[in-house]
Amino acid sequence: MTLRSFLIFLLSSLILAGCSSVPESVTSVEWQAHEQRLETIHDFQATGKLGYIGPDQRQSLNFFWKHSTALSQLRLTTVVGQTTLMLTS
Repeated sequence: MTLRSFLIFLLSSLILAGCSSVPESVTSVEWQAHEQRLETIHDFQATGKLGYIGPDQRQSLNFFWKHSTALSQLRLTTVVGQTTLMLTS
């Protein structure tokens, strides 16, 4: 075996061995602490705007979403503030 063949064989073996080893995934301590904080959240609210652009029309609406352990509410309003949908549970 020549030196060149040996180096090619050695390099190929190292590359293939590197591809076959998968590092062990470790969950960071910060992520676990963040996940614990998220699990304590029971009440939240979100507001925003949604839009649709089609080939021949454009529509937009505002939304208000409020959730608590006792009540969930979703309200959709037009641009001028008229309520078009109110869901409560």
